[in-house]
Formats: sequence, structure tokens, C-alpha cells
Amino acid sequence: SLLGQTYPIRVYARDDRSSDHTRDILQEYDGYCKNGIEFHVMESSEKLGYPMCFWRPLLECPEGDYYAFCDQDDVWLPDKIEQAIKCLDGKRNNVPVLHYSAVYYCDENLKVFRKSQFAVHYKGDNPQVNPFKLIYSGEALGMTFMFNSVLRNIIKKAVEDGQAQYKDEFIKKTAAVLGDVYYNTKPEVLYRRHNHTVSGNANATTLFRRYAILIKKYLKNTSDLQEDYFIFQYLHNNYRSQIDNPEMLKLVTAFNKDGRWIRCFWKYRYRFLLADEIGLRIFIALGRR
Repeated sequence: SLLGQTYPIRVYARDDRSSDHTRDILQEYDGYCKNGIEFHVMESSEKLGYPMCFWRPLLECPEGDYYAFCDQDDVWLPDKIEQAIKCLDGKRNNVPVLHYSAVYYCDENLKVFRKSQFAVHYKGDNPQVNPFKLIYSGEALGMTFMFNSVLRNIIKKAVEDGQAQYKDEFIKKTAAVLGDVYYNTKPEVLYRRHNHTVSGNANATTLFRRYAILIKKYLKNTSDLQEDYFIFQYLHNNYRSQIDNPEMLKLVTAFNKDGRWIRCFWKYRYRFLLADEIGLRIFIALGRR
């Protein structure tokens, strides 16, 4: 699906020390160059694990205008990159800019069983999304992302500081807080869900399942905001002066200090599903982090 893109791209593939024949298969494509698409295999002498297996190739590949991720079992639709380029063409590029899209959730055989819930519930046709609408909602799936060099440089600093332990949410929230985010409700990627997928709880569709997950997190004294505390505190400590939106600065500051009641009665929705919203507000009121 990478080689079948309708827009010219350079692919830099890195195998994180797989135990199968992934490396051998990649080598067959090393040096591929056709229809403006290039394929290069990067050195992988050590196993990095997540998320460094993504950060390393991002930061070691040659500079480009935009960057995108693709995991081993993701399938890009042919015009994924072209759609993102069309969306971002002419937009400001002096701030972190992110384009991402809905996905089609598929089984192991790529049979589609649903579309991203955020896209289904999203109102309006403006691709530039209100940052407060998506900073929590909207499945942040990295294989749909395309972002600019400004955001890449912020990631580079976070990695160097040892503060980039979250990937997709860090990218989305950084763009929402410091720059612009554009969203395409039309899926650009097939998201394959295996029976053994580790993140099997992600995006549960039934009310019972969603509350069961919330209760489990409550008993473990955790919540869906764990990553937010970490990310917002980092952005507050390093980029506070670059946050132009006063409301956004208030939100980020509330996560940096003891702003539990500001977070509890925040005027914007944290989740687009009411069940999730109620559960999360209760968590905040009870002091769960």
C-alpha cells in the first residue's frame, strides 16, 4: 500500500529485530524507485521497543516537508498522502501542523466492520477542527497522521529530554495546543485488528464494555487522563510562551497545577460519548489521575 500511493513519497523502513523473515522481505525492496516512490531500509542493530522504534526512524531519516507513520500491518488507501497534501497545501507552516483521518476498522482479512466513531459523530465539514473538540475526542491513530517539520523538531527535543513516552497522543495534543489540526472524516487507512491485538480494549463499542473498562481503571487508581497529565505538564514547562489561546493555556495550566475543579467543570466536552464523559468527570472529581 506504500508503493501504491498516488503521490510521490520516500519510505524509510526499520525492522525492530523481528524474529521472523521481516528483515529479509524488506531487503528485497531496498533501493526501490518507481513512479516517484523510493524505498530505503534503515539499520536496525538493536531492538528499541515502543515508542522508540517509531521515533528513531523519524529522527534519523533525511529532512522532508511532511512525515507519516505506517506500522507493519496497516494498509494505506492509495490516495492517503495525496489527500493530506491537498488539505495542508497553502496552510500556515510556522507552527506544529497535523493532518489525520478516520479509519476503517477491519478484521485480520481486511473485512471492514466499522468506521471511526469520531468521524461518525463529527458535525460540520470544516477540516480544521476546533482544538477543544478533538484534544480528547477523536481516535489518535498514528498510521493516519501526517505532520510538518516544526512538529518533528518538538518531538526531537522531547525524545532528547526523555519525555516522549507517548506517541500518538503526544503528537495530536502538541498540534492542538501549539498549532493547527486538520481532520478528514473520510477514512484514509484500513486499521487491521487481530484477535491477539494487545490494545483490544481500545474503542469499545458497547455501553457495558465501556463502563467495565472505566470501573477497572478506577479500581487501579488510574484514568484515561494519565497521558494528559504527562503531556500537558511537558508542554506547559517547555512551550508555555507559545500557547496563544488563553483558554488552551488555562486548560494546560490546570493539568500542571492542582486544578482538579477546573478540570472537573471544564466547559468543553472531554468525550463525544455521554457515557465516557460522565465517567471521566466522576474520576476527576474523585481525584483519580
